[in-house]
Amino acid sequence: MKHFPHIKELHWLDSESANYNFETDCFQEDLTYCEKFNNGRRKEFLTGRSLVYQLMEKFKKSKEHIQIGSKKEPVFTLPFVASISHSKGFVIACANNQSIPIGIDTEHVNRVTENLYSKLFSSNEIELMASSDLSADVLFSAKEAFYKMQYPISQSYLDFLDIELIWEKDYLTPKYIKQDVLKVENTKIYFEFFDNKVLSLAIAKA
Repeated sequence: MKHFPHIKELHWLDSESANYNFETDCFQEDLTYCEKFNNGRRKEFLTGRSLVYQLMEKFKKSKEHIQIGSKKEPVFTLPFVASISHSKGFVIACANNQSIPIGIDTEHVNRVTENLYSKLFSSNEIELMASSDLSADVLFSAKEAFYKMQYPISQSYLDFLDIELIWEKDYLTPKYIKQDVLKVENTKIYFEFFDNKVLSLAIAKA
């Protein structure tokens, strides 16, 4: 499935449409790393790796082992950049080969309940949801995608209230509330719905 087709640099694969095999797609290091995971977590981890390795081969005609950073995040060799997300067994990956920072997140809808709003959203974001068609699922997923995109650049974890999302008619943009962090400029966050899921893409592209 092609997501956000107006962004030509990106390629996508997901666990429902791709053919993959852990034993042939992944490296032995990947299989060893997740040996002690429970079955569900192991399957999600290896599926994500399999999808990214296939995208890597598409761009680079070869693949190299995905390193794991100090915070257990995947580390890629530029210009290849990828992001992985999963929800209830569904796994999706996105990549480009132009050093464009990206982060993706997918969530099944109706996950975010109103009792969580004060921990996840600013008063302005709550007002935005009340006055528009933007749901809590969209804003939650958009923030998750942005956090994944910005971390390799800033090396800073952000809480849900460290940014505030602004609606710009066709996309969302982050306003930093937390100031002592390296800011990622020119960020746009897009979202779309498919099946019973929301998919968000954060991308920093001038």
